[in-house]
Amino acid sequence: MSTTQPVNRPSTNTEPIREKITEPAVAAPAFDTDTTSERQHFLVRVPANAMDWLSGFAANNALTVLRCVLALVYLWFGVLKVTGKSDVFGLVQATVPWFDAHWFVPMLGCIEILLGIGLFVGRFRRLVLVGIMGHLAGTFLTFIDAPSWMMHNANPLLLNMNGEFVLKNLVLITGALVLLGATSASSSRFGIRLSFRRQPSAGEAPVPRAGA
Repeated sequence: MSTTQPVNRPSTNTEPIREKITEPAVAAPAFDTDTTSERQHFLVRVPANAMDWLSGFAANNALTVLRCVLALVYLWFGVLKVTGKSDVFGLVQATVPWFDAHWFVPMLGCIEILLGIGLFVGRFRRLVLVGIMGHLAGTFLTFIDAPSWMMHNANPLLLNMNGEFVLKNLVLITGALVLLGATSASSSRFGIRLSFRRQPSAGEAPVPRAGA
């Protein structure tokens, strides 16, 4: 009994090879990276330049502005006291009951006007600034002599309007201290040039001055 094995014959049906046609990729819209970068740098540079200008202005003019504003406050408050338009008569009377507020408050107003004029003019500036710090420090006497006028329920953390009014004098004292520190000892307006240099002893060579 014979068996017939199938014979593998090459297929005669050849299909044409189809070429895979790929469509051209759509190019993404091109952005001008240089323009975008310049715009970002510009947006960063504008506030930086503004802050640089503001810092430079403050460095050159802050002390003058501080002096003029402090002088304006003293003149304004002093005029109110002299003309009897100030509301501090009761507070002053409670703070210094041994003085009559009807003449003591106008006297304080005259002193404040003189201090304000001294700041504006610039004469005897250091003496004026020391007087201002002493005057402002004296206002805290109200916390000792008239605490009921300064706080609620004797609680120093619960300041009323008068207490806030006096407490802000710490800022004015600091401003006067800054102005005093910026006033050069060698450029004193007292008419006398003060010098803190140590005088050379006998046989010691004098110390040369800076810039000499």
